[in-house]
Amino acid sequence: MRMKITFAVAFVLLVISAGQVMGQAIKDDISGFSTLIITPSARHAGMGGGYGSTAGDLFSLHSNPAGILNIPYFTVGAAHNQWIADYRSEFVGLVYRPGDFALGVSIDYGTVGDIEKRSGPSDDPEGYFDLNDLVAGVTLAHFLGENLQFGLTSKIVYEKIDVYSSTGIAFDFGIQFRAMTELVLGAGISNLGTKMKLDEDEYDLPRILRAGASYYFRDFMISADVFYPTDDDPHFHVGGEYGFNKMLFLRSGFQSGYDDKALSFGLGIEQKRFNIDYAYVPFNSDLGDTHRISFTYSLLKED
Repeated sequence: MRMKITFAVAFVLLVISAGQVMGQAIKDDISGFSTLIITPSARHAGMGGGYGSTAGDLFSLHSNPAGILNIPYFTVGAAHNQWIADYRSEFVGLVYRPGDFALGVSIDYGTVGDIEKRSGPSDDPEGYFDLNDLVAGVTLAHFLGENLQFGLTSKIVYEKIDVYSSTGIAFDFGIQFRAMTELVLGAGISNLGTKMKLDEDEYDLPRILRAGASYYFRDFMISADVFYPTDDDPHFHVGGEYGFNKMLFLRSGFQSGYDDKALSFGLGIEQKRFNIDYAYVPFNSDLGDTHRISFTYSLLKED
């Protein structure tokens, strides 16, 4: 037991240390590929993104692959995100967990349409073009011990802007450890992979490091993450959830260090095997408000 705790804490410290090194190395290189950064989960978003490192639902496929070991035998889900600047994304995923391992697949698609094209200063655009991102991933997670779990996602990433396109490969790694019945620790590294190239411009995928914990007390759950995109400063995400009779869930969260957002709010409904969640994240500086909706459907093994 002591060895497992030591291993989990060591992994969390390794993630934070790696983030410091990687962040110093590429801090000035602003990464592209927004679809890899923005969580599709309305539940995670409603809690301020403070559930990423310890997530235990289908949308762990995006945030921490180790978390898919916490969901039922067979689960499918989808999400829609309406973001700022006319960006929107769609996500679909599936997880099969027959025993002490789990297998998942996911597709995440993001797009912005009708972007004005100009080659110089002008009142009227020369035309319009679209931006499209596509991420297709396969996830495998396995228990390393009774309370320790590890996950790996390999994914193909594709981006197209106007007539230019680029394809690459990336990997996510995640770990979760249940230190106590009420306390879960987690950490992960996302989007380690190849450079992308559009025309003559090269850029790194947006590497993200997370480390955090979730604590459960009766009908309450509070969760906090250190969220470290390696092209930016670290951010602190914290959120909470309260459940009424395990059917209706109210959520709220806070994100530090951002100029354009801070608070988030969410609502969830759980009915037998079906979950539906909604999140509202307001932005400052006339950027507008964002809305996310996601749902999952699960089957138990005895079904």
